[in-house]
Amino acid sequence: MSPLWRGATRIFLRSGPIFGIVMALYLGLISGSVWGGVIAGLIGGLLFGAIISGFSVIRARRDGTGHELGADVRQQVSIEMERPAGESFAMAERVLAEVPATITQRDPAAGVLTARTKVSWMSWGENLQVVVSERPDGSTVEISSRPRLPITTVDYGRNLQNVRSIVRALTIPA
Repeated sequence: MSPLWRGATRIFLRSGPIFGIVMALYLGLISGSVWGGVIAGLIGGLLFGAIISGFSVIRARRDGTGHELGADVRQQVSIEMERPAGESFAMAERVLAEVPATITQRDPAAGVLTARTKVSWMSWGENLQVVVSERPDGSTVEISSRPRLPITTVDYGRNLQNVRSIVRALTIPA
C-alpha cells in the first residue's frame, strides 16, 4: 500500500468511527430506537470518514505531500543554529509573527516562546512553542506545534506545516 493510501486509511479510521459513535448516540437518543441510531451512525461514520479522507487525498496530491498524509497531529523538531541563543530567540520571535501566531508567553531568560494560531476552517487553532538553548558553538532551537483542542485526531497537516514554516524561516541565511 502506498504512503498516500496508508495515510488516507489512517485518517478514515481516526475520523469515521468517532463521528459514527457520536451520531449513533445522538440519533439513538432522539429517535428512541437504539438500532436505528446504530445503523444511521454506522452509515454516517462511513460517509464522513470517506469524505474527509477523499478531501485529504485530493489536497495531498495537489500539494505534493501525499507521503505525509495522516501524520501525527503533534509535531516537534530540533535544529542546531550557528547563531548565539539571544539572536536565535529574537529571530524566532519575528518568525512567529509571520506564521501568523500571537505570542502568549515570552521568557528570554529561559529561551521560551509560546504562541497560538487563530481558528480557521481547517483547525481550532494550534499551540506553538519555541525553546532556544545555548550551545558552545551556537544554539539549539526546539519547535513544537500541537492542536489547541486536545481531542483533535486529524489536523490536515496544519501542525506539520507550522513546524516546517518556522524551520524554513529560521534556516534561511541572513
